[in-house]
Amino acid sequence: TLADYAILGEGELTLLEFIDHWADKKTHPKDILGMAWKKKKQETIINPRRPQMKNLDIVPFQDFSVWKRFEGKDIPEIYLSTTRGCHCQCRFCYRTHPQMAYKTPKRVKEEILYLKKWNFKHAWLNDLSFTTIPERVEELMKEAFSVHEFSWNCFARVTEVDERRLEIMKMHGCNIILYGFESVSQAVLDAYNKGINQNHMIKAIELTRKAQIKVGGLFIVGAQEDTKESLNDMISFARRFQEVTRVKYLSILPGTPMYWDALQKGIIKDP
Repeated sequence: TLADYAILGEGELTLLEFIDHWADKKTHPKDILGMAWKKKKQETIINPRRPQMKNLDIVPFQDFSVWKRFEGKDIPEIYLSTTRGCHCQCRFCYRTHPQMAYKTPKRVKEEILYLKKWNFKHAWLNDLSFTTIPERVEELMKEAFSVHEFSWNCFARVTEVDERRLEIMKMHGCNIILYGFESVSQAVLDAYNKGINQNHMIKAIELTRKAQIKVGGLFIVGAQEDTKESLNDMISFARRFQEVTRVKYLSILPGTPMYWDALQKGIIKDP
């Protein structure tokens, strides 16, 4: 591309070193982990990757004060994260943070108390799977989410919810859980390496409804294994359960297993 520099993976530490390079020129780009850059002859150099951060408690709080449009105003909705990474290996997903890393409940509590000054009423949780560890969910609810009254949405895997977890989440403001259904066709699910089946989805819907939390079903269309029959089955499933449904087209993202497979099969002609 026309870009002179690119940061690969987590950006906080790499960006600081890059700014140091521009500020005093004492740091050379070749010494910055997690950086891709161009020499004068337009040769692209890709430096070694920076190890993923394990201690997310060192990440600074969001600072809305730098935005003049928020000055003296409430911010009704915010984005919040308590983890990074994913322990799953879906073939369509480009995992920039392959390992799971967690903020401690104490750190999440401090962040919520800090953001409370903007009087937020709703939070979108960016965690790829918020419900992975049952004990952690309970600890977050009791220690962190109880310090400010707000509603929130999160992402979860259908195999990682149970009645107790859902009840305590509802008690502390959970409004919608967005589940990665992706498809109701087992052939498509297996091709995606999802590790789930339609029975898992139905059980998650029933448990979530019982806890009086709304269900958001996330679907993808466009897999090679998709057929007219599989798409009609998806439509029937959505009509049957009458839940909030979000449908997106499959994107072959560079770096994913599906991308390399599409290159090998000639589906993508030019990288």
